Amino acid sequence: MMKRKQVSVAVGSLLIMSMALSACGTKQEAQSTASVTPSATAAATQKPAEKVTLRISAVYTPEHPFGPAIAQTIDEFTKKHPEVTVEKEFAADPSQKLKVDLASDNLPEIFTVYGLAADNDYVKNKKILELTSVLNADSKWKDGFIAGALDNYKLGTEGYYAAPIGAFVTGFYYNKELFQKAGVEPPKTWNELLAVINKLNGSSITPWSLAAETWRTEHLFTAISYKLNGTQLSKDLAERKLPYNSPQVIDVFSKMKDLVDAGAFGKNYIGGKYAGEIADFNNGKAAMRYSGSWTIGESTGKDAPAGFKDKVGFFPFPYFEGKEANKDTWMGGTSDAFAISSKVTGHQKDMAIELVKALTSTATSKLIQETAHDLTAVKADVDPAKAGPLVAEVSKAMSTGKTFAGDAIGPEPVKAVNTKFYDITLEVFGKHTTPQDAVKQMDDAIAKNK
Repeated sequence: MMKRKQVSVAVGSLLIMSMALSACGTKQEAQSTASVTPSATAAATQKPAEKVTLRISAVYTPEHPFGPAIAQTIDEFTKKHPEVTVEKEFAADPSQKLKVDLASDNLPEIFTVYGLAADNDYVKNKKILELTSVLNADSKWKDGFIAGALDNYKLGTEGYYAAPIGAFVTGFYYNKELFQKAGVEPPKTWNELLAVINKLNGSSITPWSLAAETWRTEHLFTAISYKLNGTQLSKDLAERKLPYNSPQVIDVFSKMKDLVDAGAFGKNYIGGKYAGEIADFNNGKAAMRYSGSWTIGESTGKDAPAGFKDKVGFFPFPYFEGKEANKDTWMGGTSDAFAISSKVTGHQKDMAIELVKALTSTATSKLIQETAHDLTAVKADVDPAKAGPLVAEVSKAMSTGKTFAGDAIGPEPVKAVNTKFYDITLEVFGKHTTPQDAVKQMDDAIAKNK
């Protein structure tokens, strides 16, 4: 009996110990489980991000001023998103390949566009992702663009279809030393500009370097027209609400002729090419240029003469007295913008949007302005020591503008009329035709191409 009782006690003791150990283990497991945070649990069960490829077509080769900054942004993006492979289809002119890709329904996930129109093939064929909801959901991104930057990529009430990065503004770049030599200051009005031209000529200094090429003379027409008429005239001409044979247009052509008659461009300006325009200004043979913000790089970059960047200043295109309402109307706006293919879905779509956001971010804008010495469509707090004083000077002047628009002929819907207009501006510039005959030729071109 004694032995049986002892065994029973022993067994009972073992059972109690076993239960105690079991309870202790359960408590420890519970404590261990409780110590795992919900986020750690989610991370342990989360699937790896889906691997996707994004093709991007653009002009940002290593030689392009924006190229290094764009490449750096893409590298940083792929490090942050290792599941994404970005295939760069960069070329000096990718437009022909994009046409083939469009025809074969093989557009890259991201590609650049330069403004949109209702008859644009990408829009007409519904090949571009509409971005309005994405922009509205990210106010920081949307508000980061300069005023009016998104408007070139909005079609009526349909919404926004691209996010711009490139921007430009036109004005006068001048040689401060040559201005000082002639005893002149940057003019503010048209009459002051004519006076400056006269004094520069009197000091045996060619006032103005301008290539005798159609796009340069069309830019000159545009600048004068906007200061005289605002931007509405271009729209009225394109919509046939006004004929070219109207006082407003004749006045613009007449002002172009007045510049030639005043000797603004020297004696041998006919036949000059754009490369010569740059060279004459950069080498001190001409006192000023009317050009776009790309001139900053041309006159302060590595190809400019040593020390020349310190001689260059900037002033806006002068306004006309009596036309002060158009004083702050500038030729300028956005240029290249990123569009996203409408075929993207799922994680590929999310990553395409995130990459476009990165490429049009304040950080990328700052990097571009400080390395390419050019303007962008995105606001940025730029270091003048890195960007250069001329970028800061142009940006400051640009901030006074209230209305920006591209080429005056831009709204013209008929290609043949568009081409004729470019040719006519050069003919007036070269004094091969009169302002009165120029407008007659334009109206004849419209009648011929109805």
